[in-house]
Amino acid sequence: MVLKSNRTYQDLFQKNYNRYGIQTTTQFNVNPDEQISDEKYQEALKVYSVLPAIFERLGR
Repeated sequence: MVLKSNRTYQDLFQKNYNRYGIQTTTQFNVNPDEQISDEKYQEALKVYSVLPAIFERLGR
């Protein structure tokens, strides 16, 4: 049985900004009110979590 998430892309973008300070143009390419699965939400947060370290290395 698969449980449906009540999370939306807006929730993802807000969490990403609050946690990592990252804003992306992705938010302009999706409906922010569209619901996403918990699995997709967690996968996206994992991707965003590594970006600050990548940006730091590029800035050196």
